[in-house]
Amino acid sequence: MAGLLSKFQHLRGEHDQHVVAYSALAIGTDRLFVKTALELDIPVEVVIPCSHYEEIYDSPEVREEYHSLLARCQQVHGLPFQECSEMPTLLLVIG
Repeated sequence: MAGLLSKFQHLRGEHDQHVVAYSALAIGTDRLFVKTALELDIPVEVVIPCSHYEEIYDSPEVREEYHSLLARCQQVHGLPFQECSEMPTLLLVIG
């Protein structure tokens, strides 16, 4: 993952392009992707799929990491869903 992001960073410099990483900060590779992007000074924007999204994280440690990464991102975009159970509708919207 670091290699891929480094390649984007290199291309950004060669072509004077702006690179931004997008994520929902899901547990696993999503968070690894965000951590790697931040380490490489690639700005990250978060897309929060529903207003109660953080409630799906039942572990205090996982929720703490979520808030820590969220605070380091340059912008947060919230989708207009209240409950994450509306996600099938979300998939149709972004389809």
